[in-house]
Amino acid sequence: MTDIAKFNIGGQRYEVSRSLLESHPDTMLAKSASDQWQKDPESEIFIERDGTIFRFVLNYLRDGKVGLPITETTDAFVAELEYYNIGADMDKIVRKINVEDASCAEIALFCYGQCQSLPQRF
Repeated sequence: MTDIAKFNIGGQRYEVSRSLLESHPDTMLAKSASDQWQKDPESEIFIERDGTIFRFVLNYLRDGKVGLPITETTDAFVAELEYYNIGADMDKIVRKINVEDASCAEIALFCYGQCQSLPQRF
């Protein structure tokens, strides 16, 4: 078996080390790349999901934490983790904003979302 598993997630291609997948054996990703499910280890595994968010899923698997840009919602990310059968630790999922790269609208949206989580005072 090769050391790399090839995934096509929603049209975006990723190569993932099998050692990373093997360190998370209960995930759908590890199972789909296993000998039991993948007859040809050189073939690409297609999954009809959001290919953009998948890179953050891989970061979460690698590092045990992830910093999401303001363009990705926490809910969408957690939904992807659930789909792949990856447990979500909300303390390890943080939102980050890069002011230099963000538009005014993105910054306003990020700030609005942060304010919505604050307790209301009457």
